[in-house]
Amino acid sequence: MDPSLNMTRPVEVPMLDAGMHRRSTAQSRGLSRRALSKVFSYIGDRLGEKLTLQEIASTACVSRFHFARLFRQSTGSSPMGYLLSARIARAKELLAEGDLSICEVAAVLGFCDQSHFSRNFRRLVGMTPRDYARLQADSEIFDGRDDSETRHAGVLVRDRIAPLSQSTQPHPIEWLWR
Repeated sequence: MDPSLNMTRPVEVPMLDAGMHRRSTAQSRGLSRRALSKVFSYIGDRLGEKLTLQEIASTACVSRFHFARLFRQSTGSSPMGYLLSARIARAKELLAEGDLSICEVAAVLGFCDQSHFSRNFRRLVGMTPRDYARLQADSEIFDGRDDSETRHAGVLVRDRIAPLSQSTQPHPIEWLWR
């Protein structure tokens, strides 16, 4: 047996082990900040498109299976779960603005139909999109976000504000004192 081979073997094995340790430590941390940033901006820019796991993984330059594992380690969520959460968060913003119907919001955000959108919205938010939109419209009266100059002490009736004298409903905050 050649003594020079015997000397190199102990040196090569620890280097190989160190490389494996470094790789496993990086994998346990998940994706790098740079890769996550690229993925988040890619998803954010394409919320209305039909995205596949392969397309999203290609932004991080890894296979889709490896990406799914690293993404979950980094965020605690699956890539498609994150995409759905991002779409629902944007839907909440659009519904709060009140410019689009529920069907239009579903279409803009890439849901196949309003029913699919409503099911997922309710599962993640805890209420239907319609209830959420109504809640947001009602809150505009309380926090002063309603910039209508025709509003006196009024309540929101569908898309317009009616003075209390014309409203058949009690004042919206009366229930607080009951």
